[in-house]
Amino acid sequence: MKYFQLTKNEQYGILGLLIILGCLLGVKYYSLQLSFSVQKTSIVKDVKEDLKTFHKEDVKYSPTRVEKKSHPFFIVDSLKVKRKFDPNKFEVMDWLNLGLPSSIAERTFKYIKLNGGVDSASSLLNVYGFKETWYTQIKDSVFIPTLCISINSATVVDFERIKGIGQVLSKRVINYRDYLGGFVSIDQLKQVYGIDSNIIVDNIKNFKVDLENVDQININTSSFNFMVAKPYISKKAAKNLLIMRANKKLDFNSIIDVFGEIYWFKHKHYFKW
Repeated sequence: MKYFQLTKNEQYGILGLLIILGCLLGVKYYSLQLSFSVQKTSIVKDVKEDLKTFHKEDVKYSPTRVEKKSHPFFIVDSLKVKRKFDPNKFEVMDWLNLGLPSSIAERTFKYIKLNGGVDSASSLLNVYGFKETWYTQIKDSVFIPTLCISINSATVVDFERIKGIGQVLSKRVINYRDYLGGFVSIDQLKQVYGIDSNIIVDNIKNFKVDLENVDQININTSSFNFMVAKPYISKKAAKNLLIMRANKKLDFNSIIDVFGEIYWFKHKHYFKW
């Protein structure tokens, strides 16, 4: 181990060498800091000089222009009306071809379907977003045929065209008509179970009665059982009619005596003799 031992002079020599290296590194670090400080001072000076010569009028502010996209609702000002049309028969595509924006076209179609149709062009103004200018452009071209339903021959589909009468009520109307043998007055529709009488009143102009399709009872030939099977002949009335017919006393006045004048004139279309 004596080969790795240093003399005192050698130890002093190594220590001196380390001190010299430390001094050299310190000088190098100081020179770098001094150079950076001088460079920083120069940059700050240049910036200050530039600020002194700066003028606001030399700068032109040009804000970025944001192009706003207009919603189709605001673009369409004119509709393409070429001929008369029935809005109740229009599909969404028909409204689009007319010039309505897609959202308004779908909304108009749904409104008409949900309300069972419209009866005038002004009803379209109830559609949210439907412009009054559009209404003005199309009002003279809207043609809605007058709805006329013969209640003694109408089908379920026909009755469904009336606002407030759906499929269920339409079937009830027809079942009640078959039970009676036909309707002899529009007011009889109010007797259908579940139907609102106001619906009949509001649509009175859309109904008509065809008496030719009414099943009539021949008082001169019908049997007792056949008569009482009808809802408008009581057993007592049927019995009296048969007695008068057997006694050959069946005439207009005797028939009125059996039913009563008011009742007879209300139901006379169900009879023949």
